[in-house]
Order: sequence, then structure tokens, then C-alpha cells
Amino acid sequence: MEVLILPLNVLNRNSHKKLSKRKIKQASKYIFFGEIHPNIFHFFDRMHCSLLEPEHITKSEGEDLLKQYVDIIGQISSINYCSKSWWATDISSKNRLLSPMQETLNQFIFSKKAVDQCVDKKVDLYILGISWHVSVGVKNYAKLKKITVKIENQFLSKLRNTILGIRKTWLYLIRAIPSAILNIYRANIVFNSYEKINNDKPVFLIKSFIFSKSITEDLIYQDQFFGDIHNFLKKKLDKEDQVVTIVQGFVDRYLCYKKMQYVPNKIIPAEYFLRFYDTFLAGLSISWYWAFCSINIPNTIQLFNSNISSMLRELVASNGKTILFGDYLYFYLARRLAKRYKLKACLMTYEGNHWERMFIMGLRSVYPDLKIIGYQHSVVPPSAAGMFVSKYEIDIIPRPDKIITTGSVTASILKKYSFFPAENINSGAALRYKYLYNLDKIKNVHNEPYIILVALEGALEASSLLQYVINQAKILSNIRFIIRAHPVITLDTLIKFSKIKWNDVTRNIEVSHSSEVFDDVSKSHAVLYWGSTISVEALMIGKPLICFDRGDALSYDPLYEFTSFKWNVNSNSNLTGVVNEIQLMRDNEYKLKRDEGIKYVKKYFVEPSQNNMNFFIS
Repeated sequence: MEVLILPLNVLNRNSHKKLSKRKIKQASKYIFFGEIHPNIFHFFDRMHCSLLEPEHITKSEGEDLLKQYVDIIGQISSINYCSKSWWATDISSKNRLLSPMQETLNQFIFSKKAVDQCVDKKVDLYILGISWHVSVGVKNYAKLKKITVKIENQFLSKLRNTILGIRKTWLYLIRAIPSAILNIYRANIVFNSYEKINNDKPVFLIKSFIFSKSITEDLIYQDQFFGDIHNFLKKKLDKEDQVVTIVQGFVDRYLCYKKMQYVPNKIIPAEYFLRFYDTFLAGLSISWYWAFCSINIPNTIQLFNSNISSMLRELVASNGKTILFGDYLYFYLARRLAKRYKLKACLMTYEGNHWERMFIMGLRSVYPDLKIIGYQHSVVPPSAAGMFVSKYEIDIIPRPDKIITTGSVTASILKKYSFFPAENINSGAALRYKYLYNLDKIKNVHNEPYIILVALEGALEASSLLQYVINQAKILSNIRFIIRAHPVITLDTLIKFSKIKWNDVTRNIEVSHSSEVFDDVSKSHAVLYWGSTISVEALMIGKPLICFDRGDALSYDPLYEFTSFKWNVNSNSNLTGVVNEIQLMRDNEYKLKRDEGIKYVKKYFVEPSQNNMNFFIS
């Protein structure tokens, strides 16, 4: 048996010509990652080689993978934690959308499974489109099985990978610094108000975010993450205590900042506290780290009994040091706040992101014993590995003192996969989802046409779901699809990324322009999603769910533990069967499953009360 690997950076439309020079055995198998030119598919078809469908990750394997992944990053952290910059890297964050680790694990595990299948069948295997560093890991694994492995253009692939990775990181920094300077300048110009914070009185600090809909026409600030926590704290804290919210804007950022000047509560842009020389210090620190420091990888890193150390070293050599410049600035922001004001405590969102760790380090550089509360405000799928802390890093990672969750379900997930002290994880309330308890439950409807709401995630990877819907819409003309994009990633961005010709899209697809999620959910018969929080909201009002499985080793499904009122599809599935099954459900069965879903959501997103709100000040 032989394994031939064509890494992504040497794969092109003419790769089939190189393959034709090799002796391709009939009945050989191939797998691919990403987009592959049709010429290659045609070549394998002519050679009577078939596409191999690697075995799917089982639920128990997924759980083991998550635990191992968290420990892998923990082990790396244990020998790199002294560097402030390490905690700002994409790899250390375990961020599901930014870290290259999850895609690396995806490719390695499925390639490994493919190798095992071909060993059993005694056929050759061709692996196309994997990252260079993954090809190194697969080669080492195959060698242990005494399998011949060849990597096409090995030297060129490695060289390209290293050069392009380094080029990408430095170009990002060059572009990010001027952008940050502009943001600081505009924020200070736009938010040209009097100083709202009294330097002599204690400050209870809230770190949040702001969107265009966060400020009403009456100039009332509605925190999209913490709900009415501002007013709650003002009632509960001492009279002299100030509740101050620091926010970062996104879409319509500066329009929001203009409005904030007239909001009665103390809401201030994060950039207002930054200075131009902060960007210089951050740029210098990052540049020094990239140029003269290295991420040390232990000699042995086990993943499903395979040593992946060499694979991780290759990853680090290319884009493993990637740092978000804006997130790095949070260190200087927090340190300035801590030096200027008498901080009593800090409440912030908790997802394990880069900025959170930099913010915590900045605060504790001045106030080592400052009480910091992390609020797990949204969903916790397995892919949200940044929320889980390894036993190797629990004593060294910049983290909150305690975590308050949205409910008992999310609290149990954190306790299951994280070494964060269980006694400091409190089942709290879903502050941003209080409105769910005021919504009427919707009965099963049978009217035509059947409407499916497509809830896109705020990530480029959601393009897979978009492409699936477009393909299904062509063959299911009797179904109407409503596309609802995420505010972070616009539909235009996804279309451009996916190279979709929107003019060719069928008429039964429409784009939602509604500002309210409920409007789209209520008029739909079912909700199709990949990792969107909308799925939880839809389940709460009694809508059946269809989860799109992209084939991720770590699931993006926020409701991965729930199965009663949910159906699963993948890129090869036809929606007809699922739709028919939902439509043919009897009313009593529909109601039973619907109620099970509502009950689950009520434990996932607990309604705020006097008792669970007190966790925020206790």
C-alpha cells in the first residue's frame, strides 16, 4: 500500500497531469479537503478510483477529542506562559473561528481514519488539499504502520507554507496598526463629551459591546450581552459606587459612539481610553515576539495515541504566532483604566478569547487581587474549546475568579470539560434572552409553501451551509428558503468568499431584511442552522430544528446534547425526507417533542430572577 499526499499549496488545476505520470492503481481511493478543480475529479474517475468517505467521528470520540485538545494547548501553555504575547495568539485562545488548530485536527483525524480504512482494504490512498503541516503528521503516522508515504513537491510545499504564513502575519500587522490609530482618533473626536467618571469614587466596571440597535430612539442603552444588569447593580451596590460600562462597537461604530454621549448611564467607548503610543508599544511587542521569540512545543504531544509534536512545530513555523492587534491593545486599555480609577470589581463576557486574557492581565498588572467575574452569555458547543481550561494551565492562565453561566445545562458542560474550579462556576441566568419567556409558543402549521429559515453563523465557514441551501433550492422548488445573515459576517462577504453567482440563485431563496430574529422565526416552519444561537431561540418558541453537519471533528452545534426535536443533515443529504417527516408528525407527537425542546431551553437559558441575579454581586 502507498499514500500520496498533495498539500494544498502545491495543488492546482493542472495537478492531474502530474498524477497521470504516476502509476495509478485501479480501485485506489482518494479524499480531499477544501475546493478541488474538476479536472482532478475527472482524472480519478477515468482511472476508476473512487472517493473515500472516512468514518465519522462518534460522540464518544468527539468528547475524547475535546478533552485531548484542551490538554494539548494546556501542555503548550505550561512552557510558554511567561510570555504575555503567548496568551494573545490564536493557538492559545482555542478560538473556534480563528485558531488554525481545529481545522488541523479535522484534517489529521479524517486523514488518519482514511489511512486505516485503506490499510484494511489494501488499496492505495491519495490525500488532496491538506495543509502542509498536516501532511507531516499523516506521514509520521503512516510510517509507524510501515506504509510508504510520498508528499508531492515536499520541499516547495514547505517553503511556500513558511513564506506565505510569515508574509500573511506581517502584512496583517502593517494594515492593523494604521486602522487602530484611526479608530482611536475617531473615537476620541466623536465621543467629545465631559468626563463622566469620578476618580475619587469606586468603580464597578462592565466590559461589553455595542451594536446599532443597542441604543433606542429615546437614547436608552440596551446591553445586548448583559441585559438590565447596569440598573440592577446600581440598586444593589453602595450609593457611592459607580457602574461604568466600557464598550467596543462594530457596525455603525461611530454613530453609536455619538449617541452614547447622551445616554444617562455611563457608557464609554473602549478606544476613548487608548492613546496613539499604545499602538506603538503593542506593535513593538508583537514584532519582537514574532522576530526573536518562539513557541516551544513539547517533544511528545499525544492525540489518539499519535505523537503530533512535529506537526505542531510546522504549524507554528508558518502561522502559529498569529496575534489580533486590536485584541492585544486590550492590555494597555485595561492597565490605563486600572491606574486611573478605583476599581471595585469587573464584570466581562467569558468565551476564552484573546482580548479577555489581555484585558485581565492589564487589570491585574495594577490590581492583582481585583475580583473579576466572567459571564458565559451565549451557547457552549464542543467547538467553543476556548471556554475550557486544562489542568496544565489552570494556575497560570489569565482567567476570571468565577464564571456565571446562562443556566444549569451550560454550567454542567463547563464543569465536564474544564478544570476551572467547579465551586466557582455558578448557574446563573440568561440576561440577553429574557425576552424568550414572553414569547407565545407556536403551533404546528401545515400551510404552503413550506418555509425554512436559514440561520447563518458569523464565520466564513458558514459558506458551506449557504452553498448547501443553494443546491437544495434548485431541486426543491416547493420549499421557500429565507436567508438570515449574521451581523458580523454579511451575506455579501459569504457570497464573495464562496464565489457564488447570486444571479443564478433560484427564486425560492430570499434574503431577510428584518431587524428582529423573531419575525423570521415565527413565519418559518423550521430552522436550518450550523452553529447559530438562533437555533436555541427557535426551539424556545416551538420550531423544529434541522442541524447542518459540516463534518467538523468538534461539533459547532450549540444543542449537540439535544435530539428530540431536531434532525441532522449533511452536504450529501436531501432535505425532502426531513421536511416530509416533520410535516407528517401528528399534532400530539409534535406538541410532545416541542415541549421537550422548550423544557431543555429553559434549563439552557434560565429566566433571570432575584436569586440568580445576586450571583453577579456576591
